[in-house]
Amino acid sequence: MNLTPRRPSAAMIVAGVAIVLSTSGGAYAAGVDFVPFNSVGTPQLKNEAITAAKIRPHTLLASDFKVGQLPIGTGPTGPAGPTGPTGQTGKTGATGPAGPQGPVGQTGPQGPVGQTGPQGPAGQTGPQGPTGPAGATSTVVESQSIEVGNDEAGALQVNCPSGYVATGGGGFLGTGGGLGLELSQDEPSPTTGTPVAWVVTGNNTSGATTRLRVDVVCVQT
Repeated sequence: MNLTPRRPSAAMIVAGVAIVLSTSGGAYAAGVDFVPFNSVGTPQLKNEAITAAKIRPHTLLASDFKVGQLPIGTGPTGPAGPTGPTGQTGKTGATGPAGPQGPVGQTGPQGPVGQTGPQGPAGQTGPQGPTGPAGATSTVVESQSIEVGNDEAGALQVNCPSGYVATGGGGFLGTGGGLGLELSQDEPSPTTGTPVAWVVTGNNTSGATTRLRVDVVCVQT
């Protein structure tokens, strides 16, 4: 410890004198008169007359030292104090600058179909179209029939007159159909290009003879 000399108090002086007298020999003490009480003060002491060796241990107080002379001990850290109350909310800061624009998001799902709107007004009548080609000037139906025996197949083709084309036709086996009567072919002829006839093929397994009839509708070109 580094102790800086200071002027001792009166009590310290008396204690120092008592220490000196107690350590002197008996013969010396007998030939010396005792100093009267309160007769020794600061003026009677020389500088540095009272040293650390002449002071009884544990007799000085902290108030007997200057500020900074005693070391400050560091004790263990005490427990944390209770949390203080929440402070008041501060003022709202100024709005910062706008950030950069983010990327375009994905296209969302298609929404439901909306209700049908009201019908709009009728549009203006368009201009008349060009005159179409002349229609057929004559239509005829040509018909023929043949006899088909039991377990036989019959085929018949009916042609249109010259200058006519076939626009439709059909075949009939028996009278209103029946068991064992079947048409295997019923179509215009030829099947490609311009048809000029109608051809039908039928099978008879009815057990009796029947007739195969073919009709063709012909239009003059």
